[in-house]
Amino acid sequence: MLGALIDSTAQITPPFVVSSVSAAINLTVASDAFKQGTHTIRRGNRIRLQKIVERWTQLGYRQEPSVEVPGTSSRRGGIVDIWPVGADAPSRLEFVGDEIESVRIFDPVTQRSSEETDQVTVIPATEVLPVVADRDRVRNLTSRLDFRNCTDDTHNRIVEELGQIENGEFHEDLTFYASFYTHGSIFDYIPENAHLMVMRESEIEEIAGYAGQRLEALRHTKEERGQ
Repeated sequence: MLGALIDSTAQITPPFVVSSVSAAINLTVASDAFKQGTHTIRRGNRIRLQKIVERWTQLGYRQEPSVEVPGTSSRRGGIVDIWPVGADAPSRLEFVGDEIESVRIFDPVTQRSSEETDQVTVIPATEVLPVVADRDRVRNLTSRLDFRNCTDDTHNRIVEELGQIENGEFHEDLTFYASFYTHGSIFDYIPENAHLMVMRESEIEEIAGYAGQRLEALRHTKEERGQ
């Protein structure tokens, strides 16, 4: 959805987004970071194959033996497959050395190429993007962590995992640390000429306040458990 909202190209049908108050107030990846993670690969480009595969992993793409669903990529020698989130079909890039010789659309069921194209645009597959995050902001937040109510095991695990993430390593518990890397709003992605329709406007503040109270209660519960 974020990719459709931020797409600067003309679209036949503009995105129609329906959201609850709780979903709308959740923080997401900043629009600038999302744009920074979005990139287009063209036939004839010279790219280090291993480098682009690592970048896709950092953008949330899972490495699989074969590409069958969006958000996955696969490498076999000098051939790399990727199914960008939001794309109708996956693409196959064939490398000769560091140069992309061809870009083809292929069928995820038969794994056979169906047509040749000139380029493929890849957008982030996750809202948690340490690779393009504001490092100074993240370090400022992590430096203020209060571990006084945490067990030693929890303290050591968090410090270790944050260090791994800062070094660019993919971590299974990345979403646990989402609040350090998501400081954007869905409203940052909405174009100026968009139409915004609000239902039950009088209830919005009440629902948002209730959501805040639930999060505060959850925080206190985890602190009491030393988590």
